[in-house]
Amino acid sequence: MSFIVGLTLNLSPLTFARRDDTLLALIPAKPVEKWLVYILYSLIAVPLVVEGVWYSLEFIFRILNSGYTIQDIMWARVKLDSDMMDLPERSLIIALSLVQSYAIIATVLYVVLKAVRNRVVKGLLGLLGILFASSILAAIIGGTVAYFNISADPKMIDNPADLIKNMISVFGIIYVLLAVYSIILTVMIYRHVKAGEIKA
Repeated sequence: MSFIVGLTLNLSPLTFARRDDTLLALIPAKPVEKWLVYILYSLIAVPLVVEGVWYSLEFIFRILNSGYTIQDIMWARVKLDSDMMDLPERSLIIALSLVQSYAIIATVLYVVLKAVRNRVVKGLLGLLGILFASSILAAIIGGTVAYFNISADPKMIDNPADLIKNMISVFGIIYVLLAVYSIILTVMIYRHVKAGEIKA
């Protein structure tokens, strides 16, 4: 279920892959207005609708299953319960997730708007590219943090909660850079729209 939700969010810019006359006629003429349509649709409208459906299902699931929610089960599956992670750290994970989603969606949107042909294919490749790059980066950073922490304190291997907390603090710095990347990409999208380079 979470995979479908993520895929729906990340691929929302593919709506603009098909630029027929009807779609282009619905988009305002001014560059800043066009840019806002692209950004608000991909980063605000679709996520709100998808998350609205998600939380509605969660509410129904809670009623039918004595208080347990979909998210409770997800946390349990990855063993990130309240004993391992307190509220600030969970909040940080949510913030990091939002930054990552922003970066992914902005990347796909930029690729789709920039492409002249095969926009869907290039959008999918853009998605795979950013996911692959972020996964490799996360693996390298996570592995490095784990190595140095366990080397300094071998007992930490038996206490994954502390190890995860140390990783989260490092990932926070990396995600600041990812946020900067997202902002730069958003500006590049505006410049591309302003230059009138989006072809039907």
